[in-house]
Amino acid sequence: MNPDVIITRYHGERYPVGQKNDKATRDRSRRVTIRLDRDQP
Repeated sequence: MNPDVIITRYHGERYPVGQKNDKATRDRSRRVTIRLDRDQP
């Protein structure tokens, strides 16, 4: 697979899943989105 088609984004600090600042909420906020795009002709 061509690594140029792999896009990763991280969301933990900018978009937390909750407002509480405890360990459980911070742990749930650590997540990654992986998106694979096809080349468009």
